Formats: sequence, C-alpha cells, structure tokens
Amino acid sequence: MALLWVVLGFFLFGSSFGCGVPTIDPVLSGLSRIVNGEDAVPGSWPWQVSLQTSSGFHFCGGSLISEGWVVTAAHCGVRKSHLVVAGVSDHGSEEEAVQVLRVAEVFEHPLWDLRTVRNDIALLKLATPASLSGTVSAVCLPSANASFPAGSLCATTGWGKTRYNGECPEDFSGVRLILFFGLNSKHNHKLQQSINLPFLYLKPS
Repeated sequence: MALLWVVLGFFLFGSSFGCGVPTIDPVLSGLSRIVNGEDAVPGSWPWQVSLQTSSGFHFCGGSLISEGWVVTAAHCGVRKSHLVVAGVSDHGSEEEAVQVLRVAEVFEHPLWDLRTVRNDIALLKLATPASLSGTVSAVCLPSANASFPAGSLCATTGWGKTRYNGECPEDFSGVRLILFFGLNSKHNHKLQQSINLPFLYLKPS
C-alpha cells in the first residue's frame, strides 16, 4: 500500500455536532509530512476502519460513513470475503473492543481506471450495521455546495508506512496537513480530471 498518501479518512478540522465529531479529541502536533506521522490517540478517529482478509491481515483502510456503509479506494480490491474491522487502533492489541463486520456488496466506481488511478473510490455495504459508540462512529460527507478553500487545515490517517521503505506499523497514525488546492463539491470531478487526485475529501459537518 502507498505511504499514507492515499488513505481515506481525510478530515477537515472545525467545530460541529453529530457525525464527524469524535468523543476522544485527536492530538496532532504541528504540521508534518505523512512519513514520520505520529501515533493517533486510540478512539480519536472513530470512523477509520481496517480492511482485512479472513486471516486477519490488514491491507487497506476505509471510512465509516453510516452504520451500514464504508467508503474506501477502488484500488484496494475489496471482495465480499474480506472483513471490515471498526474500533481498532493497534493491530497488535488483543484488548481493544473491535467490531468485525462482513461485506455484503462492493460497488466500485464504474469509471475506475487502474492505469490512471482516476475515480479511485468504492462503497462497501455491510452485511450487518456497525454499532455506533464512543470509538465507532461515522464521518460526514460534504454537502453538494461545500467548499474547501486552499489553506484549510486537514488531517489524514491510517496504517500506512511512516518512513521510506519501512514496514506498515501496527499502531494507527495521523498527520496534520494544509490543503493546497481549493475544492468545491460541484466541481470536484473536473479538478480530479485535471490534476488526477485519487482522494476523497471528508469533513466533520
């Protein structure tokens, strides 16, 4: 899996209530690159899920967008035999109260292109809904007219490599970033076609 560059769970800091607001505050000190990202506070990114094989091998990340749906990258190649694990922050821990959920259906973007990495998005319908709690909750999708100006403070999270040519860590990591390109939900498709961004932008309200 790529460093943390293509990890879902892209979060715009702000003040809101309801979805996208963790009960445990995340801690991110200063700005940094994803390589050398810092361990996340357990439970502070409750929408982040781990996608795993039936043997428990983590291969990709995703974001819970409701009790019954997860958004991830199409390049992850999720199949119905794979598992969605919610509420996990440390793959090496046996003490976390995680939820292991099965995948009922996988919907990849019909125009997903592996060669260009365009339209790199997939939706996973869960066989049984997740139980929302302090450590498992959904992130909000942006409204149709949402706008994210350049310079917005954001964060990206996941289990990607934290150093060049390193191993993927067991601990969940996060890093604070500045959004370089302004984004508008109505025109995001044109932006993706012009600069080829394989990201999904999520916000807390």
